[in-house]
Amino acid sequence: MSQRDPLNFFSPYERLPAGHENQLTRALLLLLRLSPLAHVEWLRFAAPERTLGALRPASYDTQRRNIRRAAADEDNADLISVFLAPERPNSGHDGVTASERGQVLDAIVDYGGELIVVIENKIYDAEDTQALQLNVTGARVAIADGQEAVVVLWRHLLERLLALRERELVGGAEARLLDDFLVYVEDHFPDLGPFRHLALCQGVTSRQARRLRQVLGEAAGTEASQSAYGPWVPTPASDVAGANAYLRLADHHLDAETEVELALFPADTLGQARAFYANPAALQGLRELASSGGWKAGPNFHFGHMQRGFCWTTSSIGLVEYLDLWKAQIGSTRAIRRDEWEQYWTWLESELIAESKDRAEFDRNFQATARSTASPRPGVWLARRWPLAEAEDLDMRGALAEDVRDALDTALRAVGEPTMPARDAS
Repeated sequence: MSQRDPLNFFSPYERLPAGHENQLTRALLLLLRLSPLAHVEWLRFAAPERTLGALRPASYDTQRRNIRRAAADEDNADLISVFLAPERPNSGHDGVTASERGQVLDAIVDYGGELIVVIENKIYDAEDTQALQLNVTGARVAIADGQEAVVVLWRHLLERLLALRERELVGGAEARLLDDFLVYVEDHFPDLGPFRHLALCQGVTSRQARRLRQVLGEAAGTEASQSAYGPWVPTPASDVAGANAYLRLADHHLDAETEVELALFPADTLGQARAFYANPAALQGLRELASSGGWKAGPNFHFGHMQRGFCWTTSSIGLVEYLDLWKAQIGSTRAIRRDEWEQYWTWLESELIAESKDRAEFDRNFQATARSTASPRPGVWLARRWPLAEAEDLDMRGALAEDVRDALDTALRAVGEPTMPARDAS
């Protein structure tokens, strides 16, 4: 049996947790091996005088004691020692020197014997001794007089990699790989990134969304996902309050103050609506929560067919009236047949649940299709909002995730559902 390659993308590396420093090193090497553009950005930091296209193809290794085993007739390879860390070290050493001490090298990138880059990776502030004192026995490498270790800061590297995605310079499988790497770092090494709190995002929407995904994941104690509707996590309230909770920038008009919104959607399907409107305690809990500080709620009526939702209407009916109406109507509410659509739409407009301008969207998704029924979904949106400046301040103090968690549990309790599972203390 051949020796297992620790850099095979589909081969687990030992039994280390995802947040272990060695797993991060492996992830970086995989990214460099599989994404040429990410490798180009890496070289801008590690070896700015070199270009990837002019170097020989690279080989990669991790957790090795020896830089390489070179034959006696091999030419000396140029050696670069990189210290990859959250902050610059304060070592006081003059440069890279040969040493006879024992060592375990975090990563080695060998460009065909022409250039060898040795990487010492740290996820916490640390001394750079290992990057400065290298045992080069048998490696046949050249260390220039006065050569210094190259210091690469994680936040600078991650910012450059994120810029590749924001500027749409990568696509296809390479883009997915880069996304996976950035999400992995954000989830398991949140302090390394350039946008460790909302204020550092400087108002860039895509960066704010990435940070809010981290905050929501921390609040819920699980990895949050990203969708077209924003970052989300599953909740225990799939029967009443919808399966997901979202943390995102509120969708306001341009002249309105930007807010961060935690949103849930009670009664989001007809089945959920039947359970919700038959529960007086859940209705009262939502009414009380909607009238308390920081919370808002309103109608979220739309139609469904199979698993999908369509045609969210413009409702001017008040929340209390809307809840009372559907409490009375839900027992007889069913999928509406095509020959009943006209009459049903007239009723929706008369109850201020829809406006005439919404009809074109309904016709596009139902009249112009072969669908024979349209299922009413008399949902509600429920949101806790923080002005962006307040959310930035909370996040800078490390308190936003706790506020989001408290709000999420408050909303679930209000509609009589279980709160989020306890977070792992580790």
